[in-house]
Amino acid sequence: MPSLRSLRRLLVRACVGAAVSSLGALGCGGSPVDATPSSAARAFVESAQRDDARGREEVYRLMCPEAQVALAELARGSAALGSRGFEPWEMLAEGRVVVLNPPRRASAYHERSGDGEADRRIVDVFDEGGAAHPLTLLRVEGSWCVSVEIPPPERG
Repeated sequence: MPSLRSLRRLLVRACVGAAVSSLGALGCGGSPVDATPSSAARAFVESAQRDDARGREEVYRLMCPEAQVALAELARGSAALGSRGFEPWEMLAEGRVVVLNPPRRASAYHERSGDGEADRRIVDVFDEGGAAHPLTLLRVEGSWCVSVEIPPPERG
């Protein structure tokens, strides 16, 4: 049976972990990164540019639910084919299924309306050369997410 001291230590670690996790979803000003279309687009692009496991996880978190479900299904499908099990965000890696191509250096974000729909916005992400890379964002349950088209699995 664990001692009272080890139980306290475990409880403190769990509380600290939960606090750190909830802070990770906040921007510098203390508001969620997905509170506005522009802030969600910026967080999405910056996370995609990281090209590491934590960046892909954050990209996945900022995707709309339909894309998250599609990636989860692709991950399950790859495991069913005898591959090692993948987390849904691992399907974003090059050579797997989806490769995100945000601008390497985003210098400006410009938000515009999404065809008159209140819960849809387009954010143009301008690279340093001035080329626009449009992202579609949707408001789902009060938060903004990036709408990403996930291709269906290839049938072989």
